[in-house]
Amino acid sequence: MLAILATHPIQYHVPLWEMIAREGRVPFEVWYLSEHATRPTRDREFQQNFAWDLDMLAGYPHRFLKTPRGATPNTPLRCRIAESLPELFQKS
Repeated sequence: MLAILATHPIQYHVPLWEMIAREGRVPFEVWYLSEHATRPTRDREFQQNFAWDLDMLAGYPHRFLKTPRGATPNTPLRCRIAESLPELFQKS
């Protein structure tokens, strides 16, 4: 199985994950380190809330890994996996 590790769902990656899932040739799962951008989110640089106009989690296998509280793409030092990688692969 292929595990794709990402900090959070990214709007321009979702169509790629959906396509790979539809083709079904490569067993995979996307592992996210935060739920950032899966619901309306505050952009700290633009000081505005935003939401993507697509379902960021539909159509492909994914899971959110356990990380320290407050992990976001803006806090890379908190985006650490708090689970055992060998155990994660055994669960897959």
